[in-house]
Amino acid sequence: MKFGKILKNQIPPEWSRNYISYKALKKLINNAVKTGRTAVGDDIVIDRELEKVDNFFLYKHAEIDRRLRILSEKYRPNFDSYADEEFLPVMMQTKELIHKLLHFADINKKGFTKILKKFDKRLGREDKDFYLETKVNILPFTTNSSLTEMLDSIEHWIQEVQRRMAEFKQNIHQNIEFTTKVRLRRINLTEEQDRMLTNSICNDDTDILKDLINQITLDLSKSSNLNIQISPIKKTLTSMLYKACHFRAMRCIKLLLKSGASIVDDDDINERSLIHKLMIHGGRLPKDKSSPLTTPSSSPTNSVIGPEGLQITQITYSTETFLTQKDSKNDDGRTNNICEDTSLISLILENVPETEYSKVLLKDVFGRRPLHYAAINGFEKSTKILLEFLIKTDQFPSQQGFSDPSWFDNDGLTPLLCAVLRGHTTVVNCIIKVGSIKNVDAISNVADSSPLMGSVNFTSTTISPATNQHITTAAYVSPYSVSHTHAQTPLAIACRFGHSTTAKLLLAYGADPDIQDEEGESPLHLAARNGSGDCVRLLVGLDDNEHRNVPDNIKNILKSNFKKANMEVKENFYGWTPLFLAAMEGHTECVKVLIQAGADPNVMDNSGWTPHIHAVFRGHSAVKKILRPVTAFEEPSPLFSTPMNAEINSKSSKKLNSTSAELTYGHKYLQDQSLILVTLGNTDLRKSINPVELYNSQISSSIIPSTSVSLVVSAKNANGEPAIIDLPINNTSAVDPIMFYSSDVDNVILTFDIIPTYGTKKQFIGRATALLSSVKTSSGPQHSSLMGSVTVPILDTNLEVIGRVVFEFLIVKPFRHKNLAVGGRHTYWTTIKVIGHRGFGMNRVGTLNLQIGENTLISFITAASLGAEYVEFDVQLTKDHVPVIYHDWTITETGYDIPIHAITHKQFLKLKGQRFGVEELLARDQNIRKEFQSPSNQNGIKEQSDNREKKRVKRSYSVPINTFMRSENKERKLKGNDDGIIQAPFATLEETFKQVPLNIGFNVEVKYPMIDEAEADGLPAYHTELNLFVDAILQCVYEHAQQNRNIIFSSFNPDICLMLAFKQPNYPVFFLTDCGEETMADIRCNSIQEAIKFAKFAGLLGIVTTSAPVIEAPKLVKTIKETGLLLFTYGAMNNDVTNVRLQKKAGVDAVIVDSVLAVRKGLQND
Repeated sequence: MKFGKILKNQIPPEWSRNYISYKALKKLINNAVKTGRTAVGDDIVIDRELEKVDNFFLYKHAEIDRRLRILSEKYRPNFDSYADEEFLPVMMQTKELIHKLLHFADINKKGFTKILKKFDKRLGREDKDFYLETKVNILPFTTNSSLTEMLDSIEHWIQEVQRRMAEFKQNIHQNIEFTTKVRLRRINLTEEQDRMLTNSICNDDTDILKDLINQITLDLSKSSNLNIQISPIKKTLTSMLYKACHFRAMRCIKLLLKSGASIVDDDDINERSLIHKLMIHGGRLPKDKSSPLTTPSSSPTNSVIGPEGLQITQITYSTETFLTQKDSKNDDGRTNNICEDTSLISLILENVPETEYSKVLLKDVFGRRPLHYAAINGFEKSTKILLEFLIKTDQFPSQQGFSDPSWFDNDGLTPLLCAVLRGHTTVVNCIIKVGSIKNVDAISNVADSSPLMGSVNFTSTTISPATNQHITTAAYVSPYSVSHTHAQTPLAIACRFGHSTTAKLLLAYGADPDIQDEEGESPLHLAARNGSGDCVRLLVGLDDNEHRNVPDNIKNILKSNFKKANMEVKENFYGWTPLFLAAMEGHTECVKVLIQAGADPNVMDNSGWTPHIHAVFRGHSAVKKILRPVTAFEEPSPLFSTPMNAEINSKSSKKLNSTSAELTYGHKYLQDQSLILVTLGNTDLRKSINPVELYNSQISSSIIPSTSVSLVVSAKNANGEPAIIDLPINNTSAVDPIMFYSSDVDNVILTFDIIPTYGTKKQFIGRATALLSSVKTSSGPQHSSLMGSVTVPILDTNLEVIGRVVFEFLIVKPFRHKNLAVGGRHTYWTTIKVIGHRGFGMNRVGTLNLQIGENTLISFITAASLGAEYVEFDVQLTKDHVPVIYHDWTITETGYDIPIHAITHKQFLKLKGQRFGVEELLARDQNIRKEFQSPSNQNGIKEQSDNREKKRVKRSYSVPINTFMRSENKERKLKGNDDGIIQAPFATLEETFKQVPLNIGFNVEVKYPMIDEAEADGLPAYHTELNLFVDAILQCVYEHAQQNRNIIFSSFNPDICLMLAFKQPNYPVFFLTDCGEETMADIRCNSIQEAIKFAKFAGLLGIVTTSAPVIEAPKLVKTIKETGLLLFTYGAMNNDVTNVRLQKKAGVDAVIVDSVLAVRKGLQND
């Protein structure tokens, strides 16, 4: 996966504006390349990006530093388990924020490195290393050692607190008395006074409470210094207020508020007020664990969203969770009203003294006000009550609304944005209506910047009161500024996360669907990319959702007319409209809707591609079928000023002229050591398996946040660098296979270690191990299973299973032969033209003229005599490991479906057909040529136009379905030695080398079934071991291939291609692919995009694709050739000379055809 896509997938939306503008920098490079400039003033642009990233890093670093200081100041070091329970989640949140910031720094550093590399590569410069050394690597975000030290210290702190909590539980009865005394001493109460307080609150008796308040006031007023004692009095009253709220003692609450109790507890670690806590917990406070009595009204059973977005019952918190997780329960706008009780919040707001008004707007340590949490949790009633109170007390700016910068939290989110992110439609409606918001688009588009505390000039040390550990923090000076506004409108955010009802409400309130963000993407772009069909239908005016679960007042609003989105808006960098994004991601439903609504399918992006070409390139067959009929075909421009393929003259023996391209083939191959390729996950797309799964219930929550775990893959008794992969792995195709080398593969042990991604003292979490000689099932030394995946458990230090790893591996052993050496024969490859498919062509049912048997010696010789420079044939192994020429997986000539590898080569040769000598074959050649030159037989050209739209037949079959045959014959296969054809003997590969003239080149297609092919054809789950299979074929080739014979290898099986490429350096290897025309289980086989990626990784010379996508989208040829790969095509469409001419013009290097003579004659006439 390209870094730009990885970056987009990993950016949390609330921090998006502060990441490197990778796409903008890539566009800068592309513009420079187009204009031919080598200097574009990019240093200035990159300098600005560096400043933006580093400033945000410093801002967040300062926030973490402040939080650590608060923790140190407010933590009570006495042995108070209840304080520990309050303290632990805050430490976990701080740790999570550190991890998040470290990830921010890490991915931005990678971004700058990659973009500088692109500048050098595309513009022919050598500035990357110097720029990195002098400008990038000196900045704080790239040298974040202070953060990793903080991480180590806070980890030790967390473990110490957890240890104390565990000890407390072991002696709970003894410790309760002690902790109760500590708590009472802190709030200036005696045990007797505490009992009075509890009785008065439980009975809601204000008379007893008044006496208690007077008594406490009198006791504290006896102090000599009254000014010092004011705070303890207020502190005691505030503690009483919180306890009264726990017990929901309404009259006592009124009395305490009038008596001077505050809604803010100065000792609260998160700096939250009583209003904050009520908004978090749905109008109820959780059980007061420090009270000896059970709270009558504890928290509801239904958990709600806590301070960082997770359920409050969980220990770990993740900021991203509530921002990115779609709440399916709220898809139609429902809220958490079922969990909400507003009686307490209403009472407090009605009786709070005027001096406490401002504290209702207090921000907590995350920069969030109580209204933020009401919006996050979907509490509509609480939102309304709180917002009305703020308006009544003139604390909500009616002119600016939420565009006032003070409403943005530390992540740049307002209460409205929080509600939109969670899809709480009724809360969104409440905020807009009660807040009288006139322009919902202006809320997140204010040019806001907030002062940064400064840049790092020196460090200071804080002592952890829990452990006496030193926590290094940074001191800041020199003000900077950091943007706090969100990059996208509320409508864009709703569409991004698929909240269609919320989006419709915003449109009803006048949201503009055509506003573009900083990258030029509109809400329709975001909906199309993420496959939200409901949002796409809504934006283009085809919405038919009745919204039955939406309240009636909102239903009426949703009936309003609103502006439809402009479907032709292009984003800034690639010129993509929403249709492009839907096509590229394979979202069939979104493509259908956009086309139905009138989106232009012929629009071109900056590269001259249409959405149809993108779908073809990525193998999205369903999307391609929708776009093909409505997309205008564009003739390709010549790829070269001089045709890449020379003119073919009348003499078939004449070689290519000097304009043909010549590519070098030959690379380092295996000699002494075997190669071990490890692929995480499963290449079988039919099985959706997460490569690494951790069972969170088995992992201590203090160990690591779920988003900051890394997998380290290494091998014992093998050479090769360990691979470090950040978890979770969202796309296995983005991770290249891991390579190790060993001379003793039987003793190689793969290890998969789970460790924290960040921190200087990375503690070990778990490990999985696999001894390669024993993990893969086999049936004897000569057979192995076609099922490639292996699952091994992950064990922690206590040998408990905490997860599992799924992987595949391929062992490529060295092939040895005396003629094997780089620089030998066939090291150079010259482009070709016409390759005879299975010799003179695939046999077809229903052809009127006599046919030559496919994959036979007479077929090869005839194809060459009629103009083919190469012949393509299929090679498999028999039971006794002899390479033979045969196409299908099973031999049906016996009357039974018998696999090739189940019979010996002698049995194979005796199946059917009379044996002929070469002289006899050549003698018959002249008559055959006359027959095939007759106008009545163009071997498929006439029928081609009818076959284009027919259902594609599996490639393992010899014959496509002929619709003109009688129904009982439609499924019949015609084999190379069947009745009704010119029969010839079956041949071995050795015999083919000996009997076929030297001037005929060989395209050796090595056939080895993949698991889905084996299942479809009823083959056994075990097959000849891969190394043995390939070595047998190579042995035959190196023993019998003549010096002047041109030979290439190809295969549909990616592992076979890898084997052929790494075992020898002399013969080019090509990867055959259906390009998604027929969906295969292996992702590498399903698109041109994946084929290119695989071929480049394996060091292949080129790819051989089915001709259909190339004919549909000839512009793809240029893209393939620019990667340095050659391109051949195959398929029935190549029998049409017009199609071959089209491909030749586009730059295709060779075509594999059945109609050798017709195609060659057609090219001669050009």
